[in-house]
Amino acid sequence: MSCCACIRSISIGRRRRADIGPGAEDVAQVAASLVYTNNQAEVEGVKYEKLNLLLINAVKEQQEQIEQQRQQITDLKNQLELTKQFICQ
Repeated sequence: MSCCACIRSISIGRRRRADIGPGAEDVAQVAASLVYTNNQAEVEGVKYEKLNLLLINAVKEQQEQIEQQRQQITDLKNQLELTKQFICQ
């Protein structure tokens, strides 16, 4: 998820309504292949159709962290129970 943490949302002005989206410069720092650039190599926009790949990978990474934390919690609960049993003997 660290890759997504540095991407901030910005307000994108449109004629009839404003939208919110990721800042293209921030996306470019994470994955240059996810932005459009002009002839001067300046970032012009986000390839939204490819952005979901970044988000899917971030969710997978987050899920792995959750599973590791669940295991740590289970281990700590077991250690606590053993400690209680030892103290109460």
